[in-house]
Amino acid sequence: MSFLYRGLIAIAAALVGCGGVASPAADLNHAGAGGLSDASGAGKGNAGQSGFGESGGGLSSAGSDGQSASVGIPAEASECQAFGISYLEGCAQCPVDPIDCPCFKVTDQGAPLVLQQPLARCASGHCVLGADCAAICKDVPDPSSPEFSRDVPYFINLFSCVGAGVCLSDGWCPEHGKCVAEFPPMFGFCASGLNQAFCQHADDCESGNCIPDASGDWRCSDGKSFSNCRDGGDCASGLCVMYGAPVGQCSSGELDEPCQDGDCKPGSFCAPDAIVRNLGKCVAGVSGDLCASDAGCQSGRCVLHDPGRRGLCSTGAENEPCSSNEECLSQQCASPKPAEEGLCSGKIFPGSACGDNGVCNGQGLCEYGKCAAAP
Repeated sequence: MSFLYRGLIAIAAALVGCGGVASPAADLNHAGAGGLSDASGAGKGNAGQSGFGESGGGLSSAGSDGQSASVGIPAEASECQAFGISYLEGCAQCPVDPIDCPCFKVTDQGAPLVLQQPLARCASGHCVLGADCAAICKDVPDPSSPEFSRDVPYFINLFSCVGAGVCLSDGWCPEHGKCVAEFPPMFGFCASGLNQAFCQHADDCESGNCIPDASGDWRCSDGKSFSNCRDGGDCASGLCVMYGAPVGQCSSGELDEPCQDGDCKPGSFCAPDAIVRNLGKCVAGVSGDLCASDAGCQSGRCVLHDPGRRGLCSTGAENEPCSSNEECLSQQCASPKPAEEGLCSGKIFPGSACGDNGVCNGQGLCEYGKCAAAP
Protein backbone atom coordinates (compact mmCIF):
# COMPACT_ATOMS: atom_id res chain seq x y z
CA MET A 1 0.00 0.00 0.00
CA SER A 2 1.48 3.32 -1.04
CA PHE A 3 2.31 6.04 1.44
CA LEU A 4 -0.08 8.32 -0.49
CA TYR A 5 -3.04 5.97 -0.06
CA ARG A 6 -2.21 5.28 3.61
CA GLY A 7 -2.39 9.03 4.29
CA LEU A 8 -5.86 9.33 2.74
CA ILE A 9 -7.18 6.35 4.70
CA ALA A 10 -5.80 7.76 7.97
CA ILE A 11 -7.49 11.11 7.42
CA ALA A 12 -10.83 9.61 6.44
CA ALA A 13 -10.77 7.34 9.49
CA ALA A 14 -9.93 10.21 11.82
CA LEU A 15 -12.73 12.35 10.46
CA VAL A 16 -15.33 9.62 10.65
CA GLY A 17 -14.17 8.55 14.10
CA CYS A 18 -14.72 11.95 15.67
CA GLY A 19 -17.81 13.24 13.96
CA GLY A 20 -16.05 14.87 11.03
CA VAL A 21 -13.11 16.46 12.86
CA ALA A 22 -9.74 15.33 11.55
CA SER A 23 -6.97 14.18 13.82
CA PRO A 24 -4.25 16.85 14.13
CA ALA A 25 -1.67 14.13 13.66
CA ALA A 26 -3.03 12.93 10.30
CA ASP A 27 -0.31 12.87 7.62
CA LEU A 28 -0.92 13.24 3.88
CA ASN A 29 1.68 12.58 1.24
CA HIS A 30 2.60 15.27 -1.26
CA ALA A 31 3.95 12.88 -3.89
CA GLY A 32 5.13 15.64 -6.20
CA ALA A 33 1.70 16.91 -7.15
CA GLY A 34 1.27 19.81 -9.54
CA GLY A 35 1.67 23.39 -8.40
CA LEU A 36 -0.21 26.61 -7.70
CA SER A 37 -2.61 28.00 -10.29
CA ASP A 38 -3.14 31.59 -11.24
CA ALA A 39 -6.48 33.34 -10.94
CA SER A 40 -7.67 31.83 -14.21
CA GLY A 41 -7.30 28.35 -12.76
CA ALA A 42 -4.67 27.29 -15.29
CA GLY A 43 -2.41 24.72 -13.66
CA LYS A 44 1.30 25.36 -13.34
CA GLY A 45 2.19 21.87 -12.16
CA ASN A 46 4.55 19.60 -14.01
CA ALA A 47 3.02 17.38 -16.65
CA GLY A 48 2.52 13.77 -15.68
CA GLN A 49 2.47 14.37 -11.92
CA SER A 50 -0.37 13.27 -9.70
CA GLY A 51 -2.82 15.48 -7.86
CA PHE A 52 -3.57 18.97 -9.16
CA GLY A 53 -1.47 19.15 -12.31
CA GLU A 54 -2.02 20.63 -15.74
CA SER A 55 -4.61 18.03 -16.62
CA GLY A 56 -6.91 18.95 -13.76
CA GLY A 57 -6.06 22.59 -13.17
CA GLY A 58 -4.47 23.80 -9.97
CA LEU A 59 -6.23 25.38 -7.03
CA SER A 60 -6.87 29.09 -7.44
CA SER A 61 -4.92 31.47 -5.26
CA ALA A 62 -7.06 33.15 -2.63
CA GLY A 63 -4.79 36.16 -2.22
CA SER A 64 -4.56 37.49 1.32
CA ASP A 65 -7.57 35.45 2.41
CA GLY A 66 -5.84 32.13 2.02
CA GLN A 67 -3.57 30.02 -0.14
CA SER A 68 -4.59 27.15 -2.36
CA ALA A 69 -2.14 24.82 -3.98
CA SER A 70 -1.64 21.25 -4.96
CA VAL A 71 -1.91 18.73 -2.16
CA GLY A 72 -0.89 15.12 -2.35
CA ILE A 73 -4.20 13.32 -2.57
CA PRO A 74 -5.28 10.82 -5.22
CA ALA A 75 -6.93 12.13 -8.36
CA GLU A 76 -10.33 10.83 -7.29
CA ALA A 77 -10.15 13.07 -4.19
CA SER A 78 -8.74 16.16 -5.91
CA GLU A 79 -11.91 18.26 -5.87
CA CYS A 80 -10.81 20.90 -3.36
CA GLN A 81 -10.87 23.63 -5.99
CA ALA A 82 -14.37 22.63 -7.09
CA PHE A 83 -15.49 22.76 -3.46
CA GLY A 84 -14.23 26.36 -3.19
CA ILE A 85 -11.71 25.46 -0.49
CA SER A 86 -8.43 27.25 0.25
CA TYR A 87 -6.05 27.23 3.22
CA LEU A 88 -4.63 29.77 5.65
CA GLU A 89 -1.78 29.32 8.13
CA GLY A 90 -2.88 29.04 11.74
CA CYS A 91 -6.35 29.38 13.20
CA ALA A 92 -6.39 32.94 14.59
CA GLN A 93 -8.27 34.33 11.58
CA CYS A 94 -10.33 31.24 10.94
CA PRO A 95 -14.15 31.62 10.78
CA VAL A 96 -15.89 30.28 13.84
CA ASP A 97 -18.75 28.70 11.92
CA PRO A 98 -17.99 25.14 10.73
CA ILE A 99 -18.65 23.85 7.24
CA ASP A 100 -22.33 22.86 7.32
CA CYS A 101 -24.22 22.19 4.10
CA PRO A 102 -27.93 21.42 3.64
CA CYS A 103 -27.16 17.93 2.33
CA PHE A 104 -25.46 17.00 5.62
CA LYS A 105 -28.95 16.57 7.12
CA VAL A 106 -31.76 15.17 5.00
CA THR A 107 -35.19 13.65 5.43
CA ASP A 108 -35.47 9.99 4.53
CA GLN A 109 -38.89 8.32 4.55
CA GLY A 110 -40.30 11.13 6.65
CA ALA A 111 -37.59 10.94 9.33
CA PRO A 112 -34.53 13.20 9.78
CA LEU A 113 -31.23 11.61 8.79
CA VAL A 114 -27.77 13.04 9.56
CA LEU A 115 -25.32 12.06 6.82
CA GLN A 116 -22.51 14.21 8.14
CA GLN A 117 -21.89 16.36 11.21
CA PRO A 118 -20.58 19.91 10.57
CA LEU A 119 -16.85 19.96 9.85
CA ALA A 120 -14.52 22.12 11.93
CA ARG A 121 -12.45 24.50 9.84
CA CYS A 122 -9.29 24.24 11.91
CA ALA A 123 -8.91 20.50 12.41
CA SER A 124 -5.31 20.08 11.24
CA GLY A 125 -3.56 23.11 12.68
CA HIS A 126 -4.43 25.44 9.81
CA CYS A 127 -7.63 27.09 8.60
CA VAL A 128 -9.84 25.72 5.83
CA LEU A 129 -11.48 28.68 4.11
CA GLY A 130 -14.50 28.65 1.85
CA ALA A 131 -16.95 25.88 1.03
CA ASP A 132 -19.33 25.83 -1.92
CA CYS A 133 -22.29 23.81 -0.65
CA ALA A 134 -23.82 23.63 -4.13
CA ALA A 135 -20.71 21.85 -5.38
CA ILE A 136 -20.42 19.70 -2.24
CA CYS A 137 -24.05 18.57 -2.44
CA LYS A 138 -24.38 18.10 -6.20
CA ASP A 139 -23.53 14.38 -6.10
CA VAL A 140 -25.76 13.56 -3.12
CA PRO A 141 -29.00 12.07 -4.54
CA ASP A 142 -32.38 13.03 -3.19
CA PRO A 143 -33.31 10.54 -0.46
CA SER A 144 -36.52 9.72 -2.34
CA SER A 145 -34.61 8.55 -5.43
CA PRO A 146 -33.51 4.91 -5.92
CA GLU A 147 -29.88 6.08 -6.30
CA PHE A 148 -29.72 7.21 -2.67
CA SER A 149 -28.02 4.93 -0.14
CA ARG A 150 -27.15 5.48 3.49
CA ASP A 151 -24.00 3.38 3.01
CA VAL A 152 -22.35 5.53 0.31
CA PRO A 153 -19.57 7.84 1.63
CA TYR A 154 -20.77 10.90 -0.29
CA PHE A 155 -18.33 13.23 1.47
CA ILE A 156 -15.06 11.25 1.22
CA ASN A 157 -13.50 13.83 -1.13
CA LEU A 158 -14.55 16.66 1.15
CA PHE A 159 -12.96 14.79 4.09
CA SER A 160 -9.68 14.68 2.18
CA CYS A 161 -9.73 18.41 1.51
CA VAL A 162 -10.76 19.50 5.01
CA GLY A 163 -8.48 17.05 6.83
CA ALA A 164 -5.46 17.40 4.57
CA GLY A 165 -2.36 18.06 6.67
CA VAL A 166 -1.01 20.53 4.13
CA CYS A 167 1.70 23.05 4.94
CA LEU A 168 4.09 25.59 3.46
CA SER A 169 6.39 25.71 6.48
CA ASP A 170 6.79 24.13 9.92
CA GLY A 171 4.60 26.88 11.34
CA TRP A 172 1.60 25.32 9.61
CA CYS A 173 2.00 22.09 11.59
CA PRO A 174 0.48 21.72 15.08
CA GLU A 175 2.41 20.61 18.15
CA HIS A 176 5.84 21.54 16.76
CA GLY A 177 5.51 19.18 13.79
CA LYS A 178 7.58 19.33 10.64
CA CYS A 179 6.47 20.33 7.14
CA VAL A 180 7.75 17.66 4.74
CA ALA A 181 8.15 17.87 0.95
CA GLU A 182 7.01 21.50 0.72
CA PHE A 183 8.20 23.42 -2.31
CA PRO A 184 6.35 26.75 -2.18
CA PRO A 185 3.98 27.49 -3.72
CA MET A 186 3.35 23.74 -3.65
CA PHE A 187 2.19 22.40 -0.31
CA GLY A 188 3.92 19.69 1.67
CA PHE A 189 2.40 17.58 4.44
CA CYS A 190 2.73 17.70 8.22
CA ALA A 191 4.62 14.96 10.06
CA SER A 192 5.78 14.68 13.66
CA GLY A 193 9.53 14.74 12.96
CA LEU A 194 9.96 12.03 15.58
CA ASN A 195 11.46 8.57 15.16
CA GLN A 196 9.94 6.66 12.22
CA ALA A 197 8.08 9.74 10.91
CA PHE A 198 8.21 10.23 7.14
CA CYS A 199 10.84 12.67 5.90
CA GLN A 200 12.70 13.86 2.83
CA HIS A 201 15.56 15.86 4.34
CA ALA A 202 17.52 15.93 7.59
CA ASP A 203 15.72 19.07 8.78
CA ASP A 204 12.40 17.20 8.59
CA CYS A 205 13.52 15.26 11.69
CA GLU A 206 14.05 16.34 15.28
CA SER A 207 17.15 14.13 15.29
CA GLY A 208 18.47 15.59 12.04
CA ASN A 209 18.70 12.08 10.58
CA CYS A 210 16.50 10.97 7.64
CA ILE A 211 17.19 7.41 6.48
CA PRO A 212 15.48 5.02 4.00
CA ASP A 213 13.83 1.89 5.39
CA ALA A 214 13.53 -1.55 3.81
CA SER A 215 10.47 -0.54 1.77
CA GLY A 216 12.22 2.52 0.31
CA ASP A 217 10.34 5.08 2.42
CA TRP A 218 12.53 7.71 4.09
CA ARG A 219 11.95 7.96 7.83
CA CYS A 220 13.41 9.85 10.76
CA SER A 221 15.86 7.94 12.94
CA ASP A 222 16.74 8.93 16.52
CA GLY A 223 19.70 6.54 16.75
CA LYS A 224 18.16 4.42 19.51
CA SER A 225 17.79 0.65 19.32
CA PHE A 226 15.60 -0.58 16.42
CA SER A 227 15.97 2.73 14.56
CA ASN A 228 16.93 2.64 10.89
CA CYS A 229 20.62 3.06 10.13
CA ARG A 230 23.17 2.88 7.33
CA ASP A 231 26.27 2.51 9.50
CA GLY A 232 27.35 2.76 13.11
CA GLY A 233 27.52 6.54 12.91
CA ASP A 234 23.72 6.66 12.74
CA CYS A 235 23.38 4.86 16.10
CA ALA A 236 23.90 6.06 19.65
CA SER A 237 25.52 2.71 20.47
CA GLY A 238 27.76 2.78 17.41
CA LEU A 239 26.34 -0.59 16.27
CA CYS A 240 24.25 -0.80 13.09
CA VAL A 241 23.13 -4.36 12.34
CA MET A 242 22.76 -4.62 8.57
CA TYR A 243 20.11 -6.97 7.21
CA GLY A 244 19.79 -5.80 3.63
CA ALA A 245 21.83 -3.15 1.82
CA PRO A 246 21.62 -0.32 2.54
CA VAL A 247 19.30 -0.87 5.50
CA GLY A 248 20.07 -1.80 9.08
CA GLN A 249 18.79 -1.39 12.63
CA CYS A 250 20.55 0.18 15.58
CA SER A 251 21.31 -2.14 18.49
CA SER A 252 23.10 -2.05 21.82
CA GLY A 253 23.39 -5.86 22.01
CA GLU A 254 20.91 -6.15 24.88
CA LEU A 255 18.30 -8.93 25.08
CA ASP A 256 15.63 -8.85 22.35
CA GLU A 257 17.60 -6.34 20.28
CA PRO A 258 18.78 -6.92 16.68
CA CYS A 259 22.04 -8.78 16.12
CA GLN A 260 24.29 -10.82 13.94
CA ASP A 261 26.91 -13.21 15.27
CA GLY A 262 29.09 -11.53 17.91
CA ASP A 263 26.84 -8.49 18.44
CA CYS A 264 25.19 -9.55 21.74
CA LYS A 265 26.40 -8.74 25.24
CA PRO A 266 28.42 -11.47 27.04
CA GLY A 267 26.21 -14.24 28.40
CA SER A 268 23.62 -13.90 25.64
CA PHE A 269 23.33 -15.38 22.18
CA CYS A 270 22.30 -14.19 18.71
CA ALA A 271 19.38 -16.33 17.56
CA PRO A 272 17.65 -16.25 14.17
CA ASP A 273 14.76 -13.79 14.26
CA ALA A 274 11.32 -15.27 13.71
CA ILE A 275 10.19 -12.29 11.59
CA VAL A 276 13.15 -10.77 9.71
CA ARG A 277 14.99 -13.44 7.76
CA ASN A 278 18.46 -11.90 7.69
CA LEU A 279 18.36 -10.42 11.17
CA GLY A 280 18.98 -12.06 14.54
CA LYS A 281 17.74 -11.29 18.03
CA CYS A 282 19.74 -11.40 21.24
CA VAL A 283 18.41 -14.06 23.61
CA ALA A 284 19.42 -15.50 26.97
CA GLY A 285 19.63 -19.02 25.55
CA VAL A 286 17.19 -20.47 28.09
CA SER A 287 14.60 -23.14 27.37
CA GLY A 288 12.19 -22.06 24.65
CA ASP A 289 14.50 -19.39 23.18
CA LEU A 290 15.22 -19.53 19.47
CA CYS A 291 18.58 -20.99 18.47
CA ALA A 292 20.56 -21.97 15.41
CA SER A 293 22.91 -24.51 17.02
CA ASP A 294 23.76 -26.11 20.35
CA ALA A 295 26.25 -23.28 20.94
CA GLY A 296 23.34 -20.84 21.16
CA CYS A 297 21.87 -22.37 24.34
CA GLN A 298 22.95 -22.36 27.97
CA SER A 299 22.13 -26.06 28.12
CA GLY A 300 24.16 -26.78 24.99
CA ARG A 301 21.04 -28.38 23.51
CA CYS A 302 19.24 -26.81 20.50
CA VAL A 303 16.44 -29.07 19.27
CA LEU A 304 14.52 -29.01 15.99
CA HIS A 305 17.47 -27.46 14.23
CA ASP A 306 17.82 -29.12 10.87
CA PRO A 307 20.23 -27.14 8.66
CA GLY A 308 18.61 -23.84 7.71
CA ARG A 309 15.82 -24.20 10.27
CA ARG A 310 15.30 -22.41 13.55
CA GLY A 311 15.56 -24.42 16.71
CA LEU A 312 14.55 -24.07 20.35
CA CYS A 313 16.77 -24.30 23.39
CA SER A 314 15.93 -27.21 25.70
CA THR A 315 17.37 -28.87 28.80
CA GLY A 316 15.71 -32.18 27.92
CA ALA A 317 13.74 -32.15 31.18
CA GLU A 318 10.07 -32.98 31.45
CA ASN A 319 7.85 -30.70 29.30
CA GLU A 320 10.85 -29.25 27.47
CA PRO A 321 10.70 -29.10 23.64
CA CYS A 322 11.99 -32.06 21.62
CA SER A 323 11.71 -33.77 18.27
CA SER A 324 13.23 -37.16 19.10
CA ASN A 325 13.70 -39.41 22.13
CA GLU A 326 17.43 -38.73 22.16
CA GLU A 327 16.78 -35.05 23.01
CA CYS A 328 15.10 -35.92 26.34
CA LEU A 329 16.69 -36.97 29.63
CA SER A 330 13.92 -39.51 29.93
CA GLN A 331 14.57 -40.75 26.38
CA GLN A 332 10.87 -40.20 25.76
CA CYS A 333 9.67 -37.41 23.43
CA ALA A 334 5.90 -37.23 23.16
CA SER A 335 4.91 -35.63 19.85
CA PRO A 336 1.28 -35.18 18.82
CA LYS A 337 2.13 -35.95 15.18
CA PRO A 338 5.28 -37.07 13.32
CA ALA A 339 7.71 -34.20 12.54
CA GLU A 340 5.84 -31.87 14.89
CA GLU A 341 7.34 -30.29 17.97
CA GLY A 342 6.98 -32.53 20.99
CA LEU A 343 7.58 -32.32 24.72
CA CYS A 344 9.81 -34.50 26.79
CA SER A 345 7.97 -36.97 28.95
CA GLY A 346 9.00 -37.52 32.56
CA LYS A 347 8.35 -41.26 32.40
CA ILE A 348 11.37 -43.56 32.58
CA PHE A 349 10.94 -47.07 31.24
CA PRO A 350 13.04 -49.98 32.45
CA GLY A 351 15.88 -50.46 30.00
CA SER A 352 16.00 -46.78 28.99
CA ALA A 353 19.30 -44.93 29.29
CA CYS A 354 19.90 -43.25 32.62
CA GLY A 355 19.45 -39.49 32.77
CA ASP A 356 22.06 -36.92 33.82
CA ASN A 357 24.14 -37.90 36.85
CA GLY A 358 22.76 -41.43 36.75
CA VAL A 359 19.22 -40.37 37.66
CA CYS A 360 16.17 -42.37 36.57
CA ASN A 361 13.67 -39.68 37.51
CA GLY A 362 12.89 -41.30 40.85
CA GLN A 363 11.16 -44.19 39.13
CA GLY A 364 13.87 -46.75 39.23
CA LEU A 365 17.56 -47.48 39.80
CA CYS A 366 20.38 -46.86 37.36
CA GLU A 367 22.33 -50.09 36.84
CA TYR A 368 25.12 -50.31 34.26
CA GLY A 369 23.83 -47.22 32.45
CA LYS A 370 20.29 -48.52 32.16
CA CYS A 371 17.24 -47.86 34.30
CA ALA A 372 15.91 -50.86 36.17
CA ALA A 373 12.44 -51.28 37.62
CA ALA A 374 11.95 -49.82 41.07
CA PRO A 375 12.26 -52.44 43.81
